[in-house]
Amino acid sequence: MCNCDGFPKEFECPIINDLCKYKNALYKPSQVTTDWEGYKSYLSSVKPAFHPKMLFIGHDMSEIENITLMALGGVVRYMNGEAHYLLCGPQNIHLAFDIIHKFQSEWIGINLYTGLTTYVFNWLMQYKIEKARSVTKKLISDFETADKILKGLVRETKGPVYEGNKLVYAPVMIGGHYNNYDFRESWNRGGDYVVRGKGINLLRDILLGLYTPGIYHDPMPYANIPRMDRETFYKDTFEFSDATKKYALSRIKSVLTALGCRYACTYCYIGSLIDNLREAYKDSSIKPPSIIQDRPVETVIQEGIDIVALDKVYGIKTTAVFDQADVSLNNIKWWEQLKDQWIKNVGIPFYVQARPAMLAGKKGKERIDMLAKDGLIAGISMAIESGDPKVRKLLLNRHESNSVISDAINNVKSINIPLRTQSIVGLPVLRPLQMVNPVKSRFSLIGHDGKEYYYDDPIQESLKCLELVCSSDFGKEDYYWNALYSPFPGTPLGDYTIAAGFADDNTDDRAYQFASDSGLKCFTGITLKRQIAFSQTSNFFAHFNNRKGFDDSVSLWE
Repeated sequence: MCNCDGFPKEFECPIINDLCKYKNALYKPSQVTTDWEGYKSYLSSVKPAFHPKMLFIGHDMSEIENITLMALGGVVRYMNGEAHYLLCGPQNIHLAFDIIHKFQSEWIGINLYTGLTTYVFNWLMQYKIEKARSVTKKLISDFETADKILKGLVRETKGPVYEGNKLVYAPVMIGGHYNNYDFRESWNRGGDYVVRGKGINLLRDILLGLYTPGIYHDPMPYANIPRMDRETFYKDTFEFSDATKKYALSRIKSVLTALGCRYACTYCYIGSLIDNLREAYKDSSIKPPSIIQDRPVETVIQEGIDIVALDKVYGIKTTAVFDQADVSLNNIKWWEQLKDQWIKNVGIPFYVQARPAMLAGKKGKERIDMLAKDGLIAGISMAIESGDPKVRKLLLNRHESNSVISDAINNVKSINIPLRTQSIVGLPVLRPLQMVNPVKSRFSLIGHDGKEYYYDDPIQESLKCLELVCSSDFGKEDYYWNALYSPFPGTPLGDYTIAAGFADDNTDDRAYQFASDSGLKCFTGITLKRQIAFSQTSNFFAHFNNRKGFDDSVSLWE
């Protein structure tokens, strides 16, 4: 779905539906920007003095570049602004003060990752107290007062706060999947603008001064992400620290071919986007598009060309491009349009993600054959998650049968494409430790026939996935990859683990990413040790730090 005019000529807010917990921003197609080059020229003519400066802050723990920040930076760039990037950890976030001063950043955008938030909020508290003291010329010592004063000033200006020509306060926007559940916490702990859902349209209009401080949600999955600001992202992260040089120097780069996912797996927060979209538009006159939206072929190809050009700058050769779309192969016609141009102008193979049902059967075989021809893809990642079909169906809301999964693996291997299977170790398959309140969760491992499918020894459930994969044509060049389960509040499975007494809803200390310890408190003693040992052992050849990859020098997943 796109705006036929390319961009709106008027600067106005969309329909705002205040739900009290947050405000839904209901953008129509005519209100979004799809022609970013045209919009850049238009802003130059009607707002010649408009050149926003923004610093994006994120964590430095990821092994692949942050495409969210690069996409948002693209918005700033196409608004004739200047974006910069800081990826840091607890040990060096204090340097943000120097970087804000160096670039005279008028806005601060923080991408919050669940479990990697405490050090960010601590820094934000210090930032706000210092700025409130500077603005008021008073010795303010408590955060709540400082936050209230600064939010009030931003409410008046709808943007950066100046004293004459001097910038005295850069407002703080907070986004990221932390806000899927803890958006109120982001507001209470310092965000002037808290963004939930897709941030492209909201960022544009916040920068234009159309919004006052608050919590805003954009549920519409428009695929209007501009060409990413990869060049500046690599430059800033390369210069900042040895740890963040890896993004420019990695031989595996990332792109995003599509937004959204039509599946509602219970452990993934992406699935909640479907419910969010339905809820947001149920009483409006606006018909939302499909939850899955493909990005323009030309934009993705240009990003591939950017990767090739930047390889020359940093003296490396990218060997694969990882498509971070949740389901890469949803629209095979899109890939047919991309194929010849990508091979001719970029020439770097993709690594894609697909569901078993997309790869199984005759249609799946045809899809794989088309992608494999001329070396368009270097490998496929396929999530299985559990080898027990009852666990997949009742607990994970995944309905492919074991035979479909095996057929998918065999189809991929029939043309010798490297495959990475994914599984979850340490799922909450024990009987609940307490009575589950049906208001909080209706999940259980009890079938419609009343039969129970709980495990006394959870490692047996994990072994079923390994057995399923090994009974196929899985080869030595493939990866059996797994991660220990981390419950994420706000997802159906996360809510179930809390309601069942397996975990709590404290997200401050546990990152929702690959962990070396179980995220559930119900596993102890030898049971816990077995799970950790199994995860680490079965992951040995597929781990990020494994130096054997498809070119025998680098792993795709590092």
